[in-house]
Amino acid sequence: MNPAFAIRHRRFQAVEAALWIWLALGFLALTAAPSLLAVDPVLGWLPYWLVITPAFDLAVLHRARLWTTAHGLLVRARRRRRPVRQARRSRHRHAAYAAFAIPSRRVRLRAAMSR
Repeated sequence: MNPAFAIRHRRFQAVEAALWIWLALGFLALTAAPSLLAVDPVLGWLPYWLVITPAFDLAVLHRARLWTTAHGLLVRARRRRRPVRQARRSRHRHAAYAAFAIPSRRVRLRAAMSR
């Protein structure tokens, strides 16, 4: 049998399918009946049981894949940042300090040649 066409069997395939169905039906129930957003005296907070619980269980089942994806995104984000460059000294001096500044050799040579 060709491995490309083989059905991959995973350990939690039936549980995962049940959790996806539970999550989808929970979203549908919450959007169709807003009264389910209330607190039930027997079950407690219904959105927790209808949406948050199956989403958390799916995250636990796929924690290795989620960790790898998050790690890859962080590495790519770190590589995208520009390297930090050292600040260069400004060539333009402040006018107040120009009178006290020692002129460069080029300026002194020009002044000597113009005399």
